[in-house]
Amino acid sequence: MKRRVGMPFLTNVLRVALNFKEEMIASVLIAEYKISLDEQMVIRALKTNQMNFLYCCYAFNKNFTRQNSYAGEANESTETELSEEEDPRQIAKLD
Repeated sequence: MKRRVGMPFLTNVLRVALNFKEEMIASVLIAEYKISLDEQMVIRALKTNQMNFLYCCYAFNKNFTRQNSYAGEANESTETELSEEEDPRQIAKLD
């Protein structure tokens, strides 16, 4: 439960840090915490020449965009969609 609340909060703190060009704070956040990095953040860092932040993204293997769910957790809506798509014949048999 703490992670679900913490991740969006830290992501917003990271956005604020990048907007105010606080590169060191953004670098520490990306290195130490689970943060949802999106494409707009990377583009903004490139435009404002925040290369140390981008270096930290690649150095700590955070150079990919995260979905809202964690990699280890299964999303319930995804599981139901996959179970229906696994065997379309089951749906046809019911009709």
